[in-house]
Amino acid sequence: MSHAQGGWGLAAAVLAASVCACAASPAYRDFDVLAKPPPRAPYALRGVKLAFADYWRFVQAGETWFRSETFGGERATTDVAGLFDAELEIPCPGGEPACRTKASVLPYFIQALDDLDAVRGNLFPPDGASGWCGGNGGLLGPGYTNDLVIRFPRGTTLAGFDVPEQLHTGLDVDAGCAWPVGVVPVQAAAEEESLPYLIEPRSLGAGPAAAGKVRLGIACALCHYSLDVDKDGSPDVRSTRWNEQTPDSAYRPEHTWPIGNQDLHFGWLFSLAQNPLLGFTVLSGPVGENTPEAASRWVEWVKANYRNQPEAVRREVVRGMLVQPRGLADDTPNAVHDPNSLPLLFTYNNWPYNFDGSFSDPSDRNNGVWTGAIDFTGLIALAKDRSTGRQGLLFWEVASVYENLSAEEYADIIVDQSPLVRHDPARREDLKRDILGTSDGIPGLLDPESVVLMKNQQGAVPKDVLRKAEALGRVRDVDEYGGDAKHRASMMVLLGTRVTTTPAVLREYRVDELVAAHPGLNADDFQSDAVSAFLDWLTPPPNQTPLLARAQALVPRGKAIFEEAGCGSCHNGPFLTDNRMHRVYDRRRDEIGIAVPSTAGFRSLARGAGPALNTAPYRTLANRPLQLFVSPPYDPETGEATGYAGLGPFLFGSRPVGYKTLTLRHLWASPPYLHDGGVAVALRPGTAPPGDELSALLRRPDADKLYGTGAILVEREEKQAGGPWPDAALSLQALLLERERARVLEGNHALVMPTPRGGSDNPLDAPEVTNIVARGVEGRGHEFWIEDEPGGERITALVAFLLALDDKPGELP
Repeated sequence: MSHAQGGWGLAAAVLAASVCACAASPAYRDFDVLAKPPPRAPYALRGVKLAFADYWRFVQAGETWFRSETFGGERATTDVAGLFDAELEIPCPGGEPACRTKASVLPYFIQALDDLDAVRGNLFPPDGASGWCGGNGGLLGPGYTNDLVIRFPRGTTLAGFDVPEQLHTGLDVDAGCAWPVGVVPVQAAAEEESLPYLIEPRSLGAGPAAAGKVRLGIACALCHYSLDVDKDGSPDVRSTRWNEQTPDSAYRPEHTWPIGNQDLHFGWLFSLAQNPLLGFTVLSGPVGENTPEAASRWVEWVKANYRNQPEAVRREVVRGMLVQPRGLADDTPNAVHDPNSLPLLFTYNNWPYNFDGSFSDPSDRNNGVWTGAIDFTGLIALAKDRSTGRQGLLFWEVASVYENLSAEEYADIIVDQSPLVRHDPARREDLKRDILGTSDGIPGLLDPESVVLMKNQQGAVPKDVLRKAEALGRVRDVDEYGGDAKHRASMMVLLGTRVTTTPAVLREYRVDELVAAHPGLNADDFQSDAVSAFLDWLTPPPNQTPLLARAQALVPRGKAIFEEAGCGSCHNGPFLTDNRMHRVYDRRRDEIGIAVPSTAGFRSLARGAGPALNTAPYRTLANRPLQLFVSPPYDPETGEATGYAGLGPFLFGSRPVGYKTLTLRHLWASPPYLHDGGVAVALRPGTAPPGDELSALLRRPDADKLYGTGAILVEREEKQAGGPWPDAALSLQALLLERERARVLEGNHALVMPTPRGGSDNPLDAPEVTNIVARGVEGRGHEFWIEDEPGGERITALVAFLLALDDKPGELP
């Protein structure tokens, strides 16, 4: 295997040689994935062994909470964002060109759900207050989908942009359920019945719902569950729910849980909110020039104009969302387009987590999602007078867009067009104080009964808010958590806040008694630890495709090639990962990440350990301050933090900044590949189907193939019917053959992605077309090549081996 990289420099080489770059765990050094299946998670929460009955109960509860727990985040998605309640411009029935009426998205969204089983008016159960799923074929009907399609009248526009007549959202809906997976209705209090923006199911004409109003929240399952297990655009099961086995399906409900919904159209979903400004630093950004400097200018423009030009600002925020590539998620609050593939959640012995490896502790990982993604208002902690103000020590790093925003300014922008403020402008200041944390001692809008504060060394929470929280008994000390908590410190409360077990769960599971009987458990983290145990319990779905069945004789040879080529130096052990971080190295500019000429020498010195990964820097750029200043060094064998955060681990090579070695399990159904989802090859529509012969598929002529994620997505958007889909075998070949990757890069760089225009004289208006690279997706990186031709003996055997890495790689179909 050859590795393309530039020169090092003596000092960097000495530092890199001082640590272990890639190595198998001693416990798994001789592990043969074809000889025995990977070990399963023990019956434990946070390492504390439990009786199987208790463990299994908590795993099941963890799945329920992963699917439906919002921790109060429905206030942000409903009162501030107005999820599925954007105002559309609908052509008048008579067809007069100048005549337009205003209408909410919500009725069209509800209609799409009600239409799934072709029976009008059976969507909502009469006891909606107690549950929204009636079981397969029950009162709610048998309708289900892996891609909810919302139908709009021809000529409908949103903020001036054309809306497809059939909008493919990528949302999954279980049979017998009233709402998409991960969209959670939460009953509103009786005293809130007068709020007009709350949803009243009984008034929507789609079923015999009980009286009352609800807010809509989102849960983790929205992004990470999918009815389409094999990623071919069609559902493989009709329900993701426990014990609801689909007749004649090769897959069980649990096979749908950790694989990621790679069809979600995040841009459209959040554009369909009444107030998209809630996500203006995360899911939007400038269109055209995708750089940190352009992002800062764009945020300054939003700040200067959101009051005096609200419609223009809303239009630009929506436009920045609509260019998000379908199936990829952008969750970095930097106003730069840097989406990533949704990570697989086979988490057992697979730390540190996510592509950037920011979190080595599972509950810290969970907390980062709950406090910063389920509730975007929690990003108040990043304001220049909070944590971003401390980043001045990292003077060589690219400036954060939050250096343009004080906490007060950020709060004012995100509530300006919110449903609550539109309904009652007098409540604007109260809502801002709630988000700032000055009213209840908890920044953000999660339920304060389920959130605590800890002192964050980055200044995420100001002293006046901490004092308020202390007075209310909502402050914790790191010593209360034990273990390696003293080293994790700020990572435990990345935004200053930490979600705790809800009062209802504390009561139902008698958590205090559980903790007293099992030293080592923590009542605050019980709910999060149960979610982590659930994720650790999961295993990949089996690959039962005829393609692998016919290629099974090649799998042992493919494993030998995998080892001969050196792949096993990093992808080793039962989970095919060394659990280490590897630095980002851009050989074209001889530096890590993005250029800062005045400090290029310093950065060359501080590359850290591991082989250089010549890869696109977008994602690691967004999280460099986190990895440099907050994430502590950790033990790859255990995931436990081993020292304090700071520049020392970076300078001396024990905490390289870059990407984590990912597990290779479930490659057979998880293209596109690499962190940015840029490596993808599909068969061109109209060509012969892939067939069951692997070598013949890999030898298909170039004319039969669509190279690059950009080309594939353009084809899908034009058809508006879901396909074509990346082919795993062809995409893996492109990952490992330099010739094929060059064609992928060429395809991604082609100017083929249409860009919606605002139709105004706004100076930020962009060209009508751009490429997917300008949206943060390139497919460059991991330049480790196999010497072979497409469909050659070596690459065919290697691809067969990679396709076999499922739940039991040695048991072939």
